[in-house]
Amino acid sequence: MNFRRLENMRSWNKSSDCCSWESVTCDAKYGQVISLYLLGVNLNNTLKPNSGLFKLQYLQNLTLRYCNLYGEIPFSLGTLSHLTFLDLSENKLVGQVPSSIGNLTKLMYLRLSINHLSGKSSVSFANLTKLIQLDIRENDFEPELIPDMSRFHNLEGFGGGNFFGPFPTSLFTIPSLRWVNLRDSNNNFTGHIDFGNSSLSSRLSYLSLADNNFDGPIPESISKFLNLVLLDLRNNSFSGPFPTSLFKIPSLQWVTLARNNFKGPIDFGNTWPSSSSLSSLYLADNNFDGQIPESISQFLKLERLDISNNKLQGNVPGCLLRLSSLELSHNSLSGFGKSSQVLDQAQMRVCVLILIHSKDHFHIGSASLDCWRF
Repeated sequence: MNFRRLENMRSWNKSSDCCSWESVTCDAKYGQVISLYLLGVNLNNTLKPNSGLFKLQYLQNLTLRYCNLYGEIPFSLGTLSHLTFLDLSENKLVGQVPSSIGNLTKLMYLRLSINHLSGKSSVSFANLTKLIQLDIRENDFEPELIPDMSRFHNLEGFGGGNFFGPFPTSLFTIPSLRWVNLRDSNNNFTGHIDFGNSSLSSRLSYLSLADNNFDGPIPESISKFLNLVLLDLRNNSFSGPFPTSLFKIPSLQWVTLARNNFKGPIDFGNTWPSSSSLSSLYLADNNFDGQIPESISQFLKLERLDISNNKLQGNVPGCLLRLSSLELSHNSLSGFGKSSQVLDQAQMRVCVLILIHSKDHFHIGSASLDCWRF
């Protein structure tokens, strides 16, 4: 993202009505400023406590994202009691989040991610029970146990950082939840994952637990998330057999289980090809063994597959030659099997590239012949 130059905002002229300024919205009836939306504007400044910004008492939306702001968030922010949307993410803000933010009881969207804020984050938002989205990732908060999240009855999205301890089961009891991102270099969750009494009507569509220290198997209860589209579990210590129940979710499109300790054969179980949406699957850097199952052919929308760095052997199902991206290296695979599918010339060229890339692990001659026979 590039900073927009302030000189481009020529409408910001003191001689004109501020309601006509770019990025400013006023109430149509009473003329009060209700929204200020600045994204990527190089303000290169601090938020001063006595700034005229904090005199906009009817402000509902304040977005100052990626504006090169630095210094602390002033206590006077808490005077904007009508705020429902606050986005100060991707700046250089430091210090503690002021306790006055607890006065913003109408706040529904709070985004403070990618700054250098410190102190205890949970104190800052404990009373903001109307929140729909809360994103505080990538800051310098003190490490702490994640609080009971069930009080946030309307929460749809949560991005948390600097938390440790067991899996936050309470978060997944919120029926409105749509996305959760616990991937943060400063998180250190441990232990098994437990979704508790998650509702079958759960709206959860995005779940990232990457870069933590979760362990144990993936519970079969994950299949209750019937609207799940993206699942990122990479770089943990998960173990146990291949999570077959996961692939019963018809909406699932993107899955990575890479860099864990799963073992045993890959088994997709009984899924329904006509309803499967899976397009990307990453299983690299585990201990999967046996052959790649022919049942992988049922994922008709699959485009990208990475199963490198495992203990797989035998032939690669020929159906995988149609994929736009296929990573097979560092296994004991012997070649490609035949496929009933017809490859066009473009796919044949991809096939050759795969063989060249993986030439240390394939019998090039026979595999090439199989490729060109289709």
